[in-house]
Amino acid sequence: MNKKTKKRARISGFWLFYGTLLIVLIICSALFLGYVKGSLKLYEAAQPGRYMDQVLSSIRSMSPQELVEAMGFPEADISRFDDYEAYKLVFAEGLLDSELTWTGSMSYGKNAVYELRSDGKKAAEITIYSVGNQVRLGLMSIPEWELESIIAVGLDTHIYDITYPSAFRVLVNGQELGREYRIGEAPIPDFEYTSQYTDMPVMISCRIDSLLQEPEITVYNNLGKEIPFQVTGNEIVIEPVFSPEGFPHELREEVDPLQIAKTWSKFLTRDLPGPRYGLEEARSRFIEGSDFWNMAYDYAVGVDITFVSDHSLASFTNEAVTDYIRYTDDCFSCVVYFEKNMRLSRTGEMRTDIFNSRLFFVRYDDRDDGINNPRWLISDMQAITGADS
Repeated sequence: MNKKTKKRARISGFWLFYGTLLIVLIICSALFLGYVKGSLKLYEAAQPGRYMDQVLSSIRSMSPQELVEAMGFPEADISRFDDYEAYKLVFAEGLLDSELTWTGSMSYGKNAVYELRSDGKKAAEITIYSVGNQVRLGLMSIPEWELESIIAVGLDTHIYDITYPSAFRVLVNGQELGREYRIGEAPIPDFEYTSQYTDMPVMISCRIDSLLQEPEITVYNNLGKEIPFQVTGNEIVIEPVFSPEGFPHELREEVDPLQIAKTWSKFLTRDLPGPRYGLEEARSRFIEGSDFWNMAYDYAVGVDITFVSDHSLASFTNEAVTDYIRYTDDCFSCVVYFEKNMRLSRTGEMRTDIFNSRLFFVRYDDRDDGINNPRWLISDMQAITGADS
């Protein structure tokens, strides 16, 4: 080989080496730039905010049941009328139906805590934690995150104050409202006199708290019929309006309210025979020593009875016994109505005296004879005015 040929071979080898080296450098540079770019993407994706976006996206894709299983719920001293498991499902459904966002960040060592907001209102706390760091380029530390917990917060509870007659029934979510919820009781004004001789219904006040959801409240009256009511704020007041029914035929064998009322009416107009205008017959159905028993005596010996005009009793018309209400085994009331027609002796003019009152009867033994012999006696009479009709 001559010198010229050898020189060409050396030149060709140099350029081949140089080209190969250049290609290797280009490839290495490309790989390095790709590595750097990938590292930067990893670093950006590894920021807590980016990870929280992934968590939020994951939550949105869950079903309500999956979200309940993924979440934690605080221990709650809830009412026995609530079903906590059912409430959790309702809570999750509400979250998924709302606009979910995350906000805030509080760091506790390797943990970061964020707020999960439902329509702008804090609904849960999300905690993520760092499980390690990936070092890139010898300088760049890229954290790796995992979800630690989603804990529901701000569980709203409801409170209701319910006042109702003790003869009524109140159900909350299908369960009887028991004595353990009572916070007080008060007498019913209409039973002031009768309650002196027997136990009468009272107004009961109850408080139900720690209700997770708006409850379904049902009220049944003294006849066991469901009745409507109004809720004012968080207060429900059931007025003591008792529903009447027909007067039992079997009770008429024990007591005749119409005849008792007519006897009393005749006494008031001096139409009863006997000493002191028939006093003893007139008050025979009042409890001995009661206000009405004493009032009858005062009327018989007073001057008012002497002012009754002379007359003759013509008839009783439009007689009725209605609106029977049974309060307890030993107490009932009914409305007695009749018109007493009288003719004035001096002028012959007809006058009508209307009796329209609610009579309260108690089964009571007012005889001090050592024998337990209760009978139906009047404890109260309440005149019915136009406003009461």
